[in-house]
Amino acid sequence: MTLLKIWLTVAIAAVMLIFFPTSVLRAYRIPSGAMENTLQIGDHLYVNNVYYGIRALGTDKLLRKWHDVQRGDVVVFECPPSALSEKERERHVRKDFINRVVTLPGDEVMVKNKRLYINGLQQNESYAIYRGPMVIPDTRGGSPFNFQSPWESGDLA
Repeated sequence: MTLLKIWLTVAIAAVMLIFFPTSVLRAYRIPSGAMENTLQIGDHLYVNNVYYGIRALGTDKLLRKWHDVQRGDVVVFECPPSALSEKERERHVRKDFINRVVTLPGDEVMVKNKRLYINGLQQNESYAIYRGPMVIPDTRGGSPFNFQSPWESGDLA
């Protein structure tokens, strides 16, 4: 093997070691119990970053789309700036959320008596855990403003 081929092989291997783990597969550690019964705190997982499509390096521009997001998919996404503290925003902290896709664009979503309804149909989610004490009453019979009064009076707790 010539010296040029050896250097070319080493260069390709170095590029793959740098590029492949961060752009195609990425490791995550579960930080919270938001998805207990599916993922436990401290679990590690690898995410296929090109399953839904290929993005231009360093941007959000989609170059090639493979799949659409479907209900039930577990996805990783960057949390919105509003979910960060002011200190975290100042330090340009990047946090990721790992959640299950519940609805799709255009779906009508309602939570009633700790049960999820999508487009009027109750969802049977064996993996869902309802721990919070809040029960949201059904306010569909009247004005959307009917929700404000129970909220202010504390009747939702």
